[in-house]
Amino acid sequence: MFIKKLACCLTALVLACCAYAESRKVTVKVTDIKKTGPIYVAAYLAAEGTQTTEAAATATATPEKKAKECSLELTVEDGPYIIMVLQDLNENGQMDLNVLKMPKEPYGFSGYTGGIPSDMSKFIVNVASDMTVEIGLH
Repeated sequence: MFIKKLACCLTALVLACCAYAESRKVTVKVTDIKKTGPIYVAAYLAAEGTQTTEAAATATATPEKKAKECSLELTVEDGPYIIMVLQDLNENGQMDLNVLKMPKEPYGFSGYTGGIPSDMSKFIVNVASDMTVEIGLH
């Protein structure tokens, strides 16, 4: 009887350890800063079948005047993420859009090089270890 209980406890312990997702530090290096204003960074889980408007992690920084870049840290579990950056020039807490629904304030995505995105999969960062992601503002 004791052996059976011990085996059950060990099995439960192994399953609990396997289910534990590792937390990772993602340093987001924001480049091409041209103006002053707070910078917001958010990581969104990009797993297949997942559609969420709630960020898995966020960070905010206000770079020093005339700074060309700054770094922010996010803590996320292993997985695929799209990382978004916004510089809020007028400090109203939201992304301002023009009449064509295009951003009026500097923004960037992981893997984004400019233009109209045709394939969102280019923006996915697979986090499996601590890493640094560089995102330029557009």
